[in-house]
Amino acid sequence: MMFNLVARTCSRLRCNLSPIKLQYQSNSACNNIIRNFNSIAHKSKCGQYRQLYKPYVRSSIRVAVTKSCNFHTSQPKKAGPLLALLLKPITKGVAIISGRVFRQWWKGLPKEKRKYFMEVLQKNKYRILAFIGGTCFVVGVFYVSHLQTTPITNRRRVIFFSESQLAKIAAVEYEKQCMQFDMKFVDSENDLYRIVEDVASQLIKHNQHIPEIKNKTWIVHIVNDPQQKNAFVLPNGQIFVFTGMFHAVKNEQQLGIILAHELAHVVLNHAAEQISFLEFFDWLMIVVLAGLWAFLPNDGLAIIASWFKNKVSELLIQMPYSRGLELEADEVGLQLAATSCFDVRESQVFWEMMADASEKNDELDVEWLSTHPTHENRAKKFEELIPMAIKIREFCNCPRLPQEDPRLVLKSMKAQKSEVVKKEPRTVVVPGIVINPAEL
Repeated sequence: MMFNLVARTCSRLRCNLSPIKLQYQSNSACNNIIRNFNSIAHKSKCGQYRQLYKPYVRSSIRVAVTKSCNFHTSQPKKAGPLLALLLKPITKGVAIISGRVFRQWWKGLPKEKRKYFMEVLQKNKYRILAFIGGTCFVVGVFYVSHLQTTPITNRRRVIFFSESQLAKIAAVEYEKQCMQFDMKFVDSENDLYRIVEDVASQLIKHNQHIPEIKNKTWIVHIVNDPQQKNAFVLPNGQIFVFTGMFHAVKNEQQLGIILAHELAHVVLNHAAEQISFLEFFDWLMIVVLAGLWAFLPNDGLAIIASWFKNKVSELLIQMPYSRGLELEADEVGLQLAATSCFDVRESQVFWEMMADASEKNDELDVEWLSTHPTHENRAKKFEELIPMAIKIREFCNCPRLPQEDPRLVLKSMKAQKSEVVKKEPRTVVVPGIVINPAEL
């Protein structure tokens, strides 16, 4: 079938889109995966492999490359969910002011009045508890009613945004990225586009059985920023790759692993999930914020306690949650890469190289202080996942992996480098004296 890479031409836009066509020969890849999925899947995940790796339906795929994208095809409209996001800081301010006013009002009351109010509270404690319980029940029902299941891992999570609302948020974020990098977009005739296009096309072509991939127009943007070793994909299919990433990866196989990871975020709808979780958690914390400003004796302690609350929740709740999403995207991304016949062994090699680079540059890589797992831990995780990914490649009738294992090559290079370092004479430096042991 024809694998169409279509460029869109819109009125009043400055996008330089290049239409490209690529012949795509359909084959029977993965036709054995349903029959043999029990041998590669955990029992608790058998169903997901049946659904994920069933033979894909013939269809055309829409992909484009672009240089610049700061445009409007119609009058911009405010997204509904953005109003709720803007209300949160206002509500926080109201909570702080309300708590502070309550504290000052309570301090100004005579002892008799305070005693009277405490007696009223004691007398109506069951009503108050019933009200709190009812409120918690309503919040719980609201939370449970918005639970969804991830399309591949079958994990339960909460999402408060509809697809249309998320599309509006993604459009706003896309406009923001376009304005930020407007003068840095690489021309679509650049050779880097061919590399990214080929890798992205391979991933999209071989994963057409996944609706979240099939039903999107994928557009590639390359940003000229050698210092940024990064790539990301917005929920609306906008793929951003920074030129610094080409210095981090050693081949197209590693680039495929990275893009597969980013596509996995879109497939799993991690953007909506993370926004929903953080917003829900922040709204709950507004009650705690009001309590801190109401019951702590002065503003100074309230400010310190609020800062401490934010840091503790960030370290103990938000960052671990984000790391969990990254690990999930690593696992699903490796499955996407395996289905697309990439050399999955390069995943471990890439993260080991990143770990070595961080160590060489004396970069602080502490997991509990980051939203991402450490490079070393990711390499270890991929080492555990690679055997199953190799089986997926085999079931998808992929070409055999090269006989030379890149993991062994990297290990050999490290050993040789270590030997060279050992043979080099060490220089012992003492204040005022330099002694070279080789000259003794």
